[in-house]
Amino acid sequence: MKQILSGILFAIMAVACSKDDIAYGGATEIKLHTNIEQTSKAAVTGNVFPDGSTLGLFVYHSELDGNGAIKPLERFDLYGTRYQNVRAYYANQTLGWQFRFENSSTNFEDVFLIEPPTIYSLSKQITMMGYAPWIQGCTDIKSIPVTLGGDSKSAADIMWAIQNGTTANSLKPDGESKIVTLQYKHALSLLWIKLKCKHSVSEMKVTSITLRKKTGGATELYGTGKLNAINGTFNTFTDDCKSESITVDYTKEDIKFTSENSVELPFMIFPTEYLEDGDYILEFTFNGQKIGATYPIKKNDIKVGNETVFKQGYTYTFNFTFNNYMLIDNVEVKVDETWTTHKHELEF
Repeated sequence: MKQILSGILFAIMAVACSKDDIAYGGATEIKLHTNIEQTSKAAVTGNVFPDGSTLGLFVYHSELDGNGAIKPLERFDLYGTRYQNVRAYYANQTLGWQFRFENSSTNFEDVFLIEPPTIYSLSKQITMMGYAPWIQGCTDIKSIPVTLGGDSKSAADIMWAIQNGTTANSLKPDGESKIVTLQYKHALSLLWIKLKCKHSVSEMKVTSITLRKKTGGATELYGTGKLNAINGTFNTFTDDCKSESITVDYTKEDIKFTSENSVELPFMIFPTEYLEDGDYILEFTFNGQKIGATYPIKKNDIKVGNETVFKQGYTYTFNFTFNNYMLIDNVEVKVDETWTTHKHELEF
């Protein structure tokens, strides 16, 4: 059966259809290539998306200058109202990417674009942009809503494609297949929280980890924000974005650690300059009980050169050892010389 999923200015075909089925003519097949910048290490590790990953895709018009060269986007006219926040789902290496319009339950595998009519002063060019993971309800590539904390299984490692702010993926549908490449960078900072027990008789089950702002602390803690996925920056934070604490709940994962088997858990925060010792405090709940031992993060813990910054796309690894009584025996901090990964040896 032929099925044409058409919008105002742009057609995406279900897998049962071929280019010959399209009555419009001049259809261009789009082949999506994705990867993750290798120099960034965060909750999604490596340079390929794992099975089950999602992307959000936007298609906009591109404009030509007086010499016929594609201009960087200055205005963001959608290539049809349905083609904002298209969901791309990576099933596995065999099936590849599958696509779905927002508020639709129908998936399709093959993407065909048709040449748009010229409107306003725009040319018959289009450009595709992306962010990850897909978030329901996004309406603008320049304002992706981000919320931190909550259930660990739903925590989002927000990424943006570096081609978004360039002309790399501007193209004219002319009947020839086109490759759209989206290379993603991590937008947040990541704390790796590594836990182990000091004594072999102990076993701890992780309930939650909390990052709390010190009362009157100079460094703001934000629980929500909006990512401009054109350039990878976060839009101005408002008072509504501020939070006294962020908690990640791990109860659904049944995570346990002992002296022999440590665990390493991701905890994502917004990039920020860290202004004073103890502005952020790590707190732990094990076996359903909040323990008394906490760790106020020091500026020297994350200092490299003269900078004390939780930097975008970088990881900060804290290694905690707990004794049976949850008391702080001593703290030894070792900072890796490289900027990409910081390791901290902390004994509780």
